[in-house]
This record gives sequence, structure tokens and C-alpha cells, in this order.
Amino acid sequence: MIKIKPLEPVHGICPECNCHHPEMQGIIFHGKHILADMLCTCCEKKYYHTIPVAHDALFPMAISQHGKKHSYHPQAEFWLAQPLIQSLKNSKLQTKAQITFEQIRHYKNIILLNCLDKCYGHILYKCFNAYRYLNLPDTGLVMLIPSFMRWIVPDGVAEVWHVHLPAEKLNHYILNLNTVIHQRLTLYQNVLLATSYIHPELEEKTLYPFLKTHPFDLKKFYETPFRITFFLRNDRFWLSNDIDYFLLLVCKKYKILHLLRPYFLFKQTRLVKKFARIIHKKNSAIELIATGVKNSFSLGPLIKDLRKQLGEDDPMHSWTSIYAQTHIVIGVHGSHMLVPTALSAAFIEIVPHYKLIHYTEDILFKNSSSRLTLFLGRILTQCTSAKILATHALHVLEHFKYIYENTNVNFSCPKTEVRANK
Repeated sequence: MIKIKPLEPVHGICPECNCHHPEMQGIIFHGKHILADMLCTCCEKKYYHTIPVAHDALFPMAISQHGKKHSYHPQAEFWLAQPLIQSLKNSKLQTKAQITFEQIRHYKNIILLNCLDKCYGHILYKCFNAYRYLNLPDTGLVMLIPSFMRWIVPDGVAEVWHVHLPAEKLNHYILNLNTVIHQRLTLYQNVLLATSYIHPELEEKTLYPFLKTHPFDLKKFYETPFRITFFLRNDRFWLSNDIDYFLLLVCKKYKILHLLRPYFLFKQTRLVKKFARIIHKKNSAIELIATGVKNSFSLGPLIKDLRKQLGEDDPMHSWTSIYAQTHIVIGVHGSHMLVPTALSAAFIEIVPHYKLIHYTEDILFKNSSSRLTLFLGRILTQCTSAKILATHALHVLEHFKYIYENTNVNFSCPKTEVRANK
């Protein structure tokens, strides 16, 4: 952890002259980032250096005060460094936010966990770090979060600081955040900044305080009617051919996705409906549910549509009980799969080629047996057909008992099969 009250200096490298001996003059709460306000003792120029927490610990960045000089790892250029640099220079990427404070109990000494981020998955992972700081003697945990993520905050937190902004603005420089937080910090004697990990190892007992729901009990796999749940988005699509994926990449590159979004949604909906017909023909008792972002395309009578329009609140918490009673959750790669995979018995994920660099980042594994994990967690490539996807789903439902019996000696499975309709 990093002590910010009283302030202890952090290491920095001047982007102007590469000097390693700065004078730290304070810290700036930018929003997603927390910056050290530095004065170079060699060239006497001011610059900002990221405080090493979360992604900034993996990819440190230094930026001159005028923004023309900077240093960072090339791997972080487009998704981390340039958004920060541009937010400091471009007024269109700067905003003000309503900030409210929720005090549950007061401590003189606190640990501050910054969970602000544009990416939904990054917010979740940052929040999950809270379990390491709960129930410390004489020290309270304070979580700085987007207001729409209040549902994820675990019991035992001392305070919740709400930033009332939509996710798409959480890469912006929040102009009033620094002043408001520094005023708040006058209430405390000692303040530590939590050094959050991006991919912490998590177990069921670790996740429960956040999700407030126990995952599917594999011992009861055959005690409830089979259920398959989709998570469908309007910006990540299940597509069945390389031409469509090429069109999608072109749209993303030139930022014209809105022009062809109806086409991609039509193709995705057609695949989902075809999958539903295959499953229904094999076994009409299998329940099919859709969660995610609602659009104008109907999924047909075979699927129970529980999708919602995006609003101010995160709808994920309304679906947690559904995922916890789902045998298989299905979706295209993305941070929206974190909660469903943590709670469902099994998952099938479709990973486009352009997302292979982020392989498994959006999955929360929970089984101790490696064989069982591979059986219940299936990752398929882009262009997966409805037939192949249905084959995998039916295979999980029909053959689960053989894998589970051979990895759990105390398990007694009823003789249940996925039978075809007569």
C-alpha cells in the first residue's frame, strides 16, 4: 500500500530529461488514475507520474505538464496512456461529476480503494480487491466507485464514495474530484492507497460478499430442470462467418458501427433463434433465457427474454439469481461474462480472433479439478455455428455425470439423460 497521508514520495522518471530524482509535491485524483505531481530536480520542469496501483503498477506513465513529452510502455499506448494524455490536454475529455459520500462507520485511519474505470470488467476486478482490506483492526476501507456499481460493495466497508458518471465518461479527467477528495481527507489521520491487483485469485467464499449469491451447486446439477442462459450485447456480436467479422472490424476501426449495428444484431438474433430451435427439438424441457442489452429484434417464442435497456443503474445484479440457477451460460467474450461465469454451473464463450490477446480475462473459474474446469468451461472460436454451439451445450448436460462422478468420489448421480422429444 502507498501512504498518501502523511504523504510518502513515490519513484518517478522525468519525461523531459530522464532524471530519476524528482521532488514529489502532492497527488492529483484524476479519476481512473491517481497522479503524483512531480518537480524534476535536474531540469526543474514539472510533470505527472502515475501512482503504481492497478494497471498503472504494470504500466507506469510519466507526462510533462504541457503534455508534449511522455514516457510509457508501448503495450499500453492506445488503451491506457493516450486516453490519460488526451484527457489532460483536451477539454472535451474533461468533465465534472456529482460526488457523494456514504459513511457506514467512521475511522481515523482508512485505506482508499479506487475502483473508477471505463471498462466494466476492470471496475469489478478492482472492487474484488476489497476482500483483502476488510476487517483490519482500527482501519476502515473506503471504496471510490461509480455510483451505478453500489450493488457490488461488500458488507464491512467503512465508507463508499460515489462518483455519479456513466461508464463512458470514466476515462475523462474529472475536474472537481481532486478538490473534493482532498477536502474529505482532512477528516482522517492516516490514509493508505490500496494497491489493487487486476486479476486477483478469487474463490466462492471470496466472491459471495460481492455478488450476494451462492453459485450453482454442482451436487444438484440434475435436481432442477435444465436451463441455458445467453448474455447478449449490442456491441459484441455472435457472427457465423469471416466476412461479417471483417465488416465488424472495419466498423470498429472507422467508428461507424452505428451504421451496420442493425445488420449485426439481425445476424446474431438469427443464430440465437436457430440454436433455440435445435435445443428445443432435442429436448423441449430445456429452459432458454436471454439476459443482456435489449434491442428491437425479437428472440422468438422459445426464449424467455429478460434483457433490459441500459440506464443509470447496473442491471447485472438483477440477473445474479438467474445465473446461479443456470446450467450453462453462453456469450461472446467480454467483461459482461465475469458475473455469469462465477455463478453458473458451466459456460460456453465465443472468442473472436481480435480478442485472443485477452483470453480468459473475462472468466471467473471456481472449480478445483482441472478436468472438471475444462469440461464445464468451453471456449469456442469466432464463426461458431448454431449447430456446433448446441452440440457443446447438449454434451455438457448429458455427460456431466460421468466427469463429476470420476472427480468426486462422494457424488451419487441420478440416472438422467438429455433425451430427444418423442
